[in-house]
Amino acid sequence: PILTGSPMEQPYEERSQARQLTAIVLAAIAIRLLYQAAMVASDGSFHNGSDSGKYIDAASSLLATGQWPVTDRMPIYILFVAAFFKTAGGEALRAIVTAQAFIDGLSVLAIAIAAKALSQRLVIPAALMAAVLPNFIIHTSYILQETLFTLLFSCGMCALLWAIRSVKPGKLLLITGLLFGTTLWIRLTLIYYPIFLVPALAVALKLN
Repeated sequence: PILTGSPMEQPYEERSQARQLTAIVLAAIAIRLLYQAAMVASDGSFHNGSDSGKYIDAASSLLATGQWPVTDRMPIYILFVAAFFKTAGGEALRAIVTAQAFIDGLSVLAIAIAAKALSQRLVIPAALMAAVLPNFIIHTSYILQETLFTLLFSCGMCALLWAIRSVKPGKLLLITGLLFGTTLWIRLTLIYYPIFLVPALAVALKLN
């Protein structure tokens, strides 16, 4: 078993850890929302310049013309931004970063579950690190694809790590492939990851 202690102690420890993890996820969301509120209070902008501008311009063009814009950005985040422009209008940027705060909360949860595949003891430290990591907090507060990328990549890694532990990993490996394939449509740099992941996966499955 992953948990130490008697079988009677294990359900209590799991419930206690689940409560801690829930609190960390909620705290992570609150931290991001407070950071965004501080940005508004200090006359900051959720538009960080060139990168944000490319997504905003592409989404605006898509809605205005009904045709896919000429852009070097990957499509999923453009569609994400366009959906908020369509529904939230003038408050779209604030709505996007607010949604991203909650998306990042899910990333914290996915990272914790991935960590559990390695060791029960890593769940809370991994969640805490993800909750307070400055890069995560800052990226969540701008019109950038990193938050959506982090969620899908974290879920993909979670599925992969649990596949390695599974006696029958086929379904989890399929889910891993679908998640990583979708992530490619957010950020193309993931195309290089199989160079490292495939050999490591082959060795891990053989050892398992």
